[in-house]
Amino acid sequence: MYEYSAETLQALKDVVFKPVLSRSVDPDRLGFPVSIIRDQVLEKGRADFTQDFVHSEHGSLTATDRCLLYAFFNLKHHYQVARHHLENQGRQVGLPSAEPTLFIDLGSGPGTALLAYADTWPQKRIDYIAIDRAPGMLLQAQQLFDRLKLYRAIHPSSTFASARDWNGLSVPLGRHTIMFASFLFASPWMDEVAHIAPLVTLTTQILAARGANRFWFIYTNSDAPIANGGWARFCSTLGLSAPPSLVTIEGKRYSGTILSSKPPAP
Repeated sequence: MYEYSAETLQALKDVVFKPVLSRSVDPDRLGFPVSIIRDQVLEKGRADFTQDFVHSEHGSLTATDRCLLYAFFNLKHHYQVARHHLENQGRQVGLPSAEPTLFIDLGSGPGTALLAYADTWPQKRIDYIAIDRAPGMLLQAQQLFDRLKLYRAIHPSSTFASARDWNGLSVPLGRHTIMFASFLFASPWMDEVAHIAPLVTLTTQILAARGANRFWFIYTNSDAPIANGGWARFCSTLGLSAPPSLVTIEGKRYSGTILSSKPPAP
């Protein structure tokens, strides 16, 4: 089991733990029983986090509060998966690269992969782009990034940018680049035309312009077949065969893989 560094733990306390606990009376969280949070508020992580939530007995939650609860309950396990891929499998394919690294976090959520990156390579510069449909998720990612810089968990010249969609997204090309997709392809809103095709376009643009730089696409998800269908379609569109491998972390099974591209031969 991977441990948070003192710096990332303090960032999490500031952005996630304290805001939830200061508004909660045990055993509830933000006025809701844990069972209702997991099954109805979060829908086991597959909820639409752009929407508010209303319950006939316990009241309502804003979309931002739903994002906060997602981080409170789910971030720890997702951090373990991200850290495993960055620290174990990542080193086998040449991570980390020369500084700075462009890190495009697809379906970033609250910035879980950013935390894992900071603990895997402390104080390394990262130019981080968080992409998520939910403004509440991007707000948390921004707040975590700011705290990580404050506590010097990442290099002081690191940068943050965000977007709600990768369709038509303009990113710096010709860079060492990591694209990270954690649980993204399990999202029920992922559409073949509206989402997967533009993501393929963005990926091929980065690959074509990489020059002498390295490119990595890191994919993680649950091991459920329904969760991995989008990944299979993405790889098929790219003309790749990249079946994910399985790993057990804290008693739960996850799938994942890393696509790695070296610079083209001169």
